[in-house]
Amino acid sequence: MALKVAIAATAIAVVAVGVSAALDRPSRSLSTTTVIEAPREKVWRLVVDFDAYPEWNPYMRSVEGRPEVGSTLEVHLEPPGGDGQDVSASVTVFKPPRKLRWKSRLLTPGLRDLEYEVIVEPLGPSRARVEQRARYEGLLTVLVDADDTRAGLVRMARALKLRAESDA
Repeated sequence: MALKVAIAATAIAVVAVGVSAALDRPSRSLSTTTVIEAPREKVWRLVVDFDAYPEWNPYMRSVEGRPEVGSTLEVHLEPPGGDGQDVSASVTVFKPPRKLRWKSRLLTPGLRDLEYEVIVEPLGPSRARVEQRARYEGLLTVLVDADDTRAGLVRMARALKLRAESDA
């Protein structure tokens, strides 16, 4: 029985990769940009302080793991209006105090890959620009609710701004 399941899963993966390649790997990209009246270092500390996410982050309700290249993150996403989703991701870029990127994959390449990136740029000694990017790629990308994801990123950006600009 387990062998039949493994064979079926492999067949599905092969078909998904083939279809995805034939469709030129459909993708969706979303981004937000926010200017925050706080030093970049303060904003960066908030971005990588995963333990504090449940206190302020309405989209990424929890992130477990370390922000180090090659480490695995367990991320719980709660888009407004959508169902919560648990994602296991691998950190692919970590360049303090500027950039963090992680990538997750649903089962096999070509089904649904998600790449999330946050970039914190200084705009002076007490001002920073934060850009978040989410890119979905693969066959199941057509099932991704871009409006929910965009709304989640916007809520997260607003919450980060509020937190960084407060005295907390």
